[in-house]
Amino acid sequence: MYAPTGTLQYLNPAAFAQPTTGTFGNMSPGSVISPGFTEIDMAISRAFTLHERYKLDIRGEAFNVPNSYRPGCPAGSTTCSGVGFIGQNLATAATFGKVTNAMDPRIIQLSMKLVF
Repeated sequence: MYAPTGTLQYLNPAAFAQPTTGTFGNMSPGSVISPGFTEIDMAISRAFTLHERYKLDIRGEAFNVPNSYRPGCPAGSTTCSGVGFIGQNLATAATFGKVTNAMDPRIIQLSMKLVF
């Protein structure tokens, strides 16, 4: 599955307003959260004994197995790393509430290790 093109308007900027200078707003921290998603990761490994002293370890890992679209955090969200827009009026920022990125697609990795 591929991510949609463009941006996803996750929040309505008109629902937010800058409080009057010198006063506190009525919005609590953490009240804007990012869209949810489900992630399935898998790993399989096997160890083979080649000789008394030698062992071969093989491991395979897959992240985001169903390769589903996982939207990134909307701009201005406090649940993702970095709040952004510090000291700016969030409601009038051009990207406030928009999801402009996505998390990683399916990743598969294989490894082999010889222990002697």
